[in-house]
Amino acid sequence: MDYSFDVNDKLIIDDKVREWCILSYPDHPKGCPNYGKKKVCPPFAPYVRDYFNFDNYLVFVVVKFDIGFHISKMRVKHPNWTERQCRNLLYWQSTVMKELRRVVEEEYPNCKVTYIPEAMGVNVFETCRNLGIPIERNPVYYVHKIALVERVKRQPVVVGSGYVPYINKDEHEPETMAEMIGSLGGW
Repeated sequence: MDYSFDVNDKLIIDDKVREWCILSYPDHPKGCPNYGKKKVCPPFAPYVRDYFNFDNYLVFVVVKFDIGFHISKMRVKHPNWTERQCRNLLYWQSTVMKELRRVVEEEYPNCKVTYIPEAMGVNVFETCRNLGIPIERNPVYYVHKIALVERVKRQPVVVGSGYVPYINKDEHEPETMAEMIGSLGGW
């Protein structure tokens, strides 16, 4: 299941969130192994306010993954595995990321996007709380993978003495100036 949310007035930005990447977790005493190595990760990732234009539409695209069901399948497939082995992200994360990328590319083609908003200083947990998304910090039932997308607001185009309104992508786009003027009722 996937869905989108307008986050323009609900986005929580906290630069300290970027430091979460260096918090220790099992088998990673120095935090995420990508920290300081990938351009999309801190400290190289740009700050969200430097990357996105907040005058445009900002959207959270969310893909929901049933981690509980995945764990159940892994227990059947590998009865001797521990809970930690069954939920290991190596066995599910790439599939969920692929789905998130597919949804973003289909719904928001050619838009600016980050698939790691927290690397840019977005507090994803607080933003999700503002949006009513029941995200879990240590997921038991569902994992939510989230992308932040900027959709550009199209500005009206000046034609003669009038304005041409934004034309929805689902509506017919005039191909010629004459067709555009004709659709507005002439001069």
